[in-house]
Amino acid sequence: MLDPNPSESPLAHLRGDARNTASASSTVSDEPLPHEADIHGEPAALFGGTLQLYGNVRLPGARFYRVLRDAGQETVPFTGLGWPLYRVRNGRLQENWVASDQDGWYAIQPPGDHWYPDTLLLEWQPESEGRHCLRVECADAYRNPIGEVSTRVMRVDNANAIVTYLQLSWKFGSEPDAMLHAASRSLLHPFPAIRRGPAAEAVQVMFRARVSAARFRYASIGTSGCGATDFALVADAANHASHWFSNADDGAATLQGRFELRAGAPEGAYAFNVYASQRIADEDADPLGAVSSDCLPLHISPTVPVAVVDRPPDDIARTMTRTGTRR
Repeated sequence: MLDPNPSESPLAHLRGDARNTASASSTVSDEPLPHEADIHGEPAALFGGTLQLYGNVRLPGARFYRVLRDAGQETVPFTGLGWPLYRVRNGRLQENWVASDQDGWYAIQPPGDHWYPDTLLLEWQPESEGRHCLRVECADAYRNPIGEVSTRVMRVDNANAIVTYLQLSWKFGSEPDAMLHAASRSLLHPFPAIRRGPAAEAVQVMFRARVSAARFRYASIGTSGCGATDFALVADAANHASHWFSNADDGAATLQGRFELRAGAPEGAYAFNVYASQRIADEDADPLGAVSSDCLPLHISPTVPVAVVDRPPDDIARTMTRTGTRR
């Protein structure tokens, strides 16, 4: 959260923000000790997405700053990270990408240069789930550390949900369901294809997947296609195509759907998709939090592409040979 009026006390308003987070302003806690092993207590809530750390580092005599993080029993500086700053001059938008030196020192932006946001100290996307202690140092023109050091503790969960495909198989609409369990009808292999034959009969697909996450929020399965038609979910008592978590212990769901492509639908590329998201919330205060529509959750959307073709394999091979495209 950007503070447009930094305090007279340098670093007093150092705080973090995170995209895709419902309660970012509550996710940072003061902590005087730099090492993970020395930290007592927990920050109030979680970060998810990209961490943006803001603060006032304009100490008297300071020309550079850097941000360090815990790495076992030592702290190491962030290097190799950059982000854009913006300003408008003579009616034109200008962009300035900041970068550190090999030791992680970033130049402090002079306030008269009017770059925005000039109090953004770090933009970083942590991986997986963890607890991080961030330490801010300032330095003079020769990069000698001076003045205050500010330390903050943050809990981050950027671990993706886990999707396991249980079944993706097909049959003609006129065939018994037993064909959905035939090995030859499985689509869980490289380059899956449904070969309908010249009659272009209606086909059905059974799609089952399991989704799990440490802070499961919502999951669904569906389809997409090319052109004017698509596989449609059809009536089946076993259908369970979406699941929204019901309590803090609800961490997984098995999704299932029977989908049908109507007879005569065009050949083409279709896909069977999973959407799985996690919630980011202060679960001690609100176990069912972070569900508002203005919160974009951490999510993944894996997909399985499937070709639907009418010609048999040998006919396709002959066509490719005639056009000179066969290898």
